[in-house]
Amino acid sequence: MTGAQIAIYVLLGMALTVSVVSDLRTRRIYNWVTLPTMGLCLLLRFAGGLRAEAWWGGPTGLGLASGLLGLVILGGIFWIMNLTGGIGEGDVKLAAAVGAGAGYPMVLPCLFFIAVVGGMEALIVLAWQGKLLKTLGGMARSALQKARVIKPDTIPPERTKIPYGVAIAVGTVWGVWWTLSQAMTAPS
Repeated sequence: MTGAQIAIYVLLGMALTVSVVSDLRTRRIYNWVTLPTMGLCLLLRFAGGLRAEAWWGGPTGLGLASGLLGLVILGGIFWIMNLTGGIGEGDVKLAAAVGAGAGYPMVLPCLFFIAVVGGMEALIVLAWQGKLLKTLGGMARSALQKARVIKPDTIPPERTKIPYGVAIAVGTVWGVWWTLSQAMTAPS
């Protein structure tokens, strides 16, 4: 592992830690954390050199194009979820920073594990608040309304806010660990 890769992982770790604490305390993820993290991760990737293989990462897994593609993939998916009202803008920027740091293709396992942890977190929060059965019933009612089996409600459903920065952080750490452990156990 190169010094730039270590620096990226340390930077991501610090940004994720600060974001988890702020998301749990205030339900906010701050631009002063996410935007510099994105820029610094891409700068560290750019510092890898300008040779053709350095753009994608080559054998070192470090490259500017890889970071840009990771940013677009993870940031884009979270941006779409933000448009549908599922998550906040801070979550989008934190996910984009993770994409810039993890790069492609490591961003794909990170996305998978973020989704797994996010689902588990949602179930835990809803159960803790005593809203799990009500939420599952509301989801079933919504599906039946969309299928036109029952008439639509006039009252919008109640939304429960979940600090998704926690899922982004835990899922990212899990995804990076999984990817690196697979690389170490792969036959040469």
